[in-house]
Amino acid sequence: MTIDEPQSVTGLDEKQKRVFFSLYSQSFEIVSKESFSMDNTLTVILGIVAMLLPLVVGRLYWKRFDHYFGRGDEAYMDSLEYFLKKIGSTILIAFIILWIGISLVFNGSAS
Repeated sequence: MTIDEPQSVTGLDEKQKRVFFSLYSQSFEIVSKESFSMDNTLTVILGIVAMLLPLVVGRLYWKRFDHYFGRGDEAYMDSLEYFLKKIGSTILIAFIILWIGISLVFNGSAS
């Protein structure tokens, strides 16, 4: 018999068939419970939040950067140096928050 062929239980008596189907259904329940457990659902939800949070914080930081570091000088705020500082610090803050969030979500879930 090859692996692709379904295994037949016709050669078993009634008691053996009941035991076989009982074990089969129990193993199926265990697999389905483990596949859709609350831990996995919570990990997925927290993972999504951990990925979206840096976008929200980065957007807020980008909007408020002029207020914090702009010095009220329009010529300075229109320079390339200022833009590179703004984009670099925003990316750095978003990456740090992403790193911390993903580390907290997946901490201890090594399998």
